[in-house]
Amino acid sequence: MKHLKLGILAALLAASTVACGGNADNNNGDTDQTTSPTPTETTDDTNGALDVSVVDNEFEPDELTVAVGDTVTWTWENTQVPHNVHSDEGGFTSETTADSGTTFEHTFQEAGTFGYICQVHPTEMTGTITVE
Repeated sequence: MKHLKLGILAALLAASTVACGGNADNNNGDTDQTTSPTPTETTDDTNGALDVSVVDNEFEPDELTVAVGDTVTWTWENTQVPHNVHSDEGGFTSETTADSGTTFEHTFQEAGTFGYICQVHPTEMTGTITVE
């Protein structure tokens, strides 16, 4: 009876190994290939977001790091007064608006640090995009 239980246990173990993709006889030289998942490339800038909200009198977030070639989108949300997005270096300027839902995009083609402001509120609303 003891040998019968051990035989059943061994058969179950062998069957579960094969069912899980293993090889019941790993020492026989057969090609038992295991594949690893292919890594995927991700841009994790502020949790993967390349978006800046124009809210009240601030940019959220006011600092963002992106890769060369990335496009940043600014979105006006529940604003009561007009705002715009203007590059300190003059590389881009959006329209001035208070319309919620308005978006402005800029693609950063070179590495560097780029400051920007709202020209209506230049001391309150400032931000920086770092491009690596």
